[in-house]
Amino acid sequence: MNILKKYLEKKGLTEFSQLSEEEKDTYRRWDDVLSVRKLTDDDVKEFLRNEVDEVQVKLVNPNLSQREDVFLKMKLDFIRKITLFLMSPEIEKRTLEQNITNLMQ
Repeated sequence: MNILKKYLEKKGLTEFSQLSEEEKDTYRRWDDVLSVRKLTDDDVKEFLRNEVDEVQVKLVNPNLSQREDVFLKMKLDFIRKITLFLMSPEIEKRTLEQNITNLMQ
């Protein structure tokens, strides 16, 4: 039995419909979190884009120490490598499609 059903039982309730509207909203949010949402490719791409933007903003700071500068450049390089790695299947597909197209000419 899932933990939310146990919670309802502990509260003396047998059905979701017995909850108030506010409780139903809370129950739905809890259910979403407990369902362990999977990250999508788009979630990862958006995260990496945001990280790149954040690093670029920090890199233009004229008061950056040498240590911070090196760290941010390494971070940026790492993010770019991860992005390229994640894009590699799509790049391979486009390359193969282009090669096949060229063979047909």
